[in-house]
Amino acid sequence: MKVFLFLIILLPFHAHALLFEDNGRAIPEKSYVISSVSSFFMMTDRFDINGASIALQPTDKYIKYDNDISYTYGFSKNLEIYLGARFRLHQSTHSSGANTFNLSSSGIERVFGGANYYLITKSSTRLAVDAYFGKTMYKAQDIQSATVPTDSLALGDGGGDFWIGTFFYHKFSKSFGTNLYANFRMPPNNLSKEINYKFELELNPDGGRGVILAGGVQGIYSLRSDQFTNDVLSKPVQATGVSKQYNSLNRSLLLPYLKASYRFDNFLVSLFGGKVISGISTDSGLSTSLTLSYFSSNKYKQFDPESEFREYETESKVIEVSPRQRFVKIDQGLADDIEKGMRIDIFDTDHYGKNKIIARGYVFKSNVDKAIIKITKKYKKIKIKIDNFARGYSINE
Repeated sequence: MKVFLFLIILLPFHAHALLFEDNGRAIPEKSYVISSVSSFFMMTDRFDINGASIALQPTDKYIKYDNDISYTYGFSKNLEIYLGARFRLHQSTHSSGANTFNLSSSGIERVFGGANYYLITKSSTRLAVDAYFGKTMYKAQDIQSATVPTDSLALGDGGGDFWIGTFFYHKFSKSFGTNLYANFRMPPNNLSKEINYKFELELNPDGGRGVILAGGVQGIYSLRSDQFTNDVLSKPVQATGVSKQYNSLNRSLLLPYLKASYRFDNFLVSLFGGKVISGISTDSGLSTSLTLSYFSSNKYKQFDPESEFREYETESKVIEVSPRQRFVKIDQGLADDIEKGMRIDIFDTDHYGKNKIIARGYVFKSNVDKAIIKITKKYKKIKIKIDNFARGYSINE
């Protein structure tokens, strides 16, 4: 059983981005994740079809608010499926002569679904593939005009959106790792096919819990398959307002970012901030987001330890127990591959010589030859005693 979580999260990455949270860990089978991602974008500049910066006029303004709600379900040991929807509100302001035009539109922008399949789920290395399909709730409308309309604002790029991708995570040490992601995407609105990518370095001192700090870059690389690549003037006009994000021509961008998260047992809170620093046929601007995720814990609340078979990686003995049974010390540590964050089951031997799980916890602190275990769950009304067996396993097993 893989413990804790893989999460698809849509964050500001021009229209959106696919980011794997929590080191690409899979959610347990028959459990689920509910996630809300509120993202905000404010345009500060624009890039034309050659990548040159287009300065904003004093009245030019574009802001966008998206909220993505998603539900991810652990369908099997290696397969997750997810469904979701996005709400969008955006506003565009610009002037022409003596007139100022304030445009806005809002509504359900799209519904989406997809699947994630895990190929490698080792404690230090994880590899997954994913497929996504989204469908906007509106159609792209071409306008028979040489200029962008001043009386309407489309909700975005209308049509179907599809990608297939792969995610890779590697842990260099107990608190430092890297995330890599790339996909092949066929965007809506007949835009050019493209490669979306992400590279991220992560620092997680608490080994899966607590504060998680990360930084990296994400971007779009255009495959330049737009049908109007060699005939730019023939590309139809759409109601995009002052923004260059929509109805683009072979778009590309580069967005460095920082991210800070805090992981509780059942919740994850994440803050994201970045800025598009270069691009083609898109906007430059500030992107921020707030992610709130709830992880069901039915694997643990309804867990029957007597009915579960598990292959353990380590076996040690309890050598000290705190007065209130909240912490125990075991006789092995880092030299025996017992790392911070690893899960530990405590066993007691009954009168018939049978080992029974009486408690579960995780490695709170690990030294070279000893470790401290924080007890998170007790299954029997039996006190933990010195010489009880403590068997460990990786949290994504």
